[in-house]
Amino acid sequence: MKKVMPKDEEKWIRVEDSHPAIVTKRNFDTVQRIMQRDIRIAPAEETVYPFSGYLKCADCGQNMVRKHYTAGDKEYTYFICSTRKAKKGCSTHSIDEETLMASVLNAVKSHIDMVLEAEQLLEMVESLPENNFK
Repeated sequence: MKKVMPKDEEKWIRVEDSHPAIVTKRNFDTVQRIMQRDIRIAPAEETVYPFSGYLKCADCGQNMVRKHYTAGDKEYTYFICSTRKAKKGCSTHSIDEETLMASVLNAVKSHIDMVLEAEQLLEMVESLPENNFK
């Protein structure tokens, strides 16, 4: 039977890029970023929601969790700080899903508008007589 002798990490010998990679560095880094996201779903659920793993509390930096409930004939969906949910000290932070979705949509639309304006500006600059040297 072989005996495993643990060795301190400082005594390890590492040789970077000593063999061909199975996956590209870019793909590896992308997967690592995705795996760091908290996109778990509740046991009774089957859906991963658009903001799963992306929302952080502005004060404590912990994940925001999605809560959904029905009161009478109305349904409410909002996100709260996970440390508040666990009663670990963060004050009450919440945002309703509809407000968040509208804010993100407006930000995306604004970004698209800026890109289109920049594109038009570049086309205009390229058409100026000073730029027609041949």
